[in-house]
Amino acid sequence: MKYSVGDTILILHSKEEGKVVDIMSNDMLMVEVKGVTFPVYYDQIDFPYFHRFTAQKDIYVPKPLRGEEIKKEKPFPVTREETGVFLSILPVWITDGYDERVSILKYHLLNETARTYNVHFQIFLGNQLHLEIKNEVHPFQHFYLADLLFEQLNDQPRFEFTFSLKPADPKMAASFSKGWKVKAKQLFLQLNELKVKEQATISYPLFEQYPLRQDNEPMVSAKHRPREFPPLITRR
Repeated sequence: MKYSVGDTILILHSKEEGKVVDIMSNDMLMVEVKGVTFPVYYDQIDFPYFHRFTAQKDIYVPKPLRGEEIKKEKPFPVTREETGVFLSILPVWITDGYDERVSILKYHLLNETARTYNVHFQIFLGNQLHLEIKNEVHPFQHFYLADLLFEQLNDQPRFEFTFSLKPADPKMAASFSKGWKVKAKQLFLQLNELKVKEQATISYPLFEQYPLRQDNEPMVSAKHRPREFPPLITRR
């Protein structure tokens, strides 16, 4: 296998270095970057040594001749199979005496499609708004949402998602909302199964395909197009 637990890796799109903390499958790893742990595919990372070498300031790079045009390389397209958009839960286990228990649940949004979405995300605890995020998630990228203490399951967390396409497509729905509520009993069983199978995450499908515009839904014009919002994080 190309990577092993403990290897230092480079996240290709952000140029941040991290380390491998778990081998999840033949094409997915769990990595830690600046204290945040999340899953990535093999084609999203590389070893950092070439980047470190080329980033050194004292390396001599010959200047091009006047009038010479240097063509930029086209970004390598991602050609993975589209499977939909998922909510992923990564439990953090701690040792309590002789037993292991979950202390924190880390939530990520997994975009396994070729589209970019604007996302309005909210967490409600006991019907009170706990966290609100507005951001965008790019094709085949994973977006960190939040951490919740395991004890906060007692507050019956409820997640609300509103998606819209970026850019908007007049043939598709102007927006799409999806709610998800923690079912504590089901989650307990899944966590125990996760531990037995030595797996890292639980994933819940939010949608497989973004919905088409309904016949009675008005066409999306530039004037009425869903507003693209800057990143926002609000905590209560």
